[in-house]
Amino acid sequence: MIKFLIGNKLRLALVAGLLSIFIGQIIKIASLNNDISTLKKDKTTLEIKIEEQKNKIIAEKTKIALIASNLSECNVKINLQNERIKSVSLDNEALKKQIKKAKASAKARYENLKPPDTNASCEEKLNLALGVIKRLGKRE
Repeated sequence: MIKFLIGNKLRLALVAGLLSIFIGQIIKIASLNNDISTLKKDKTTLEIKIEEQKNKIIAEKTKIALIASNLSECNVKINLQNERIKSVSLDNEALKKQIKKAKASAKARYENLKPPDTNASCEEKLNLALGVIKRLGKRE
């Protein structure tokens, strides 16, 4: 029996070595399977997050497009309003020229008017008043 055990020690050592390698490989496979399932869960989580981000991007793009269209619409309304304002507004340069002309005309008309003398006769005062009335009626 000792001979059998001595001869079989080598076989037992080989079997034990192979068995330990086999057990080590089984443990390694179980660990890798666990890693694979964890990675699959992470992948699913990341795919969900990616989908959420895609939806957020689509929402932001839609919001930007809506803002741009509103801005464009506002610009059109502002331009239309500006055109209306221009059509109603007065020409300031023309008004300034008319004011200068009216001032010059008024100055020329009334510059030479002098009050009648206190000693003037009634007829002289009447002629002076008629002259003022005529000047007021004149158009230039």
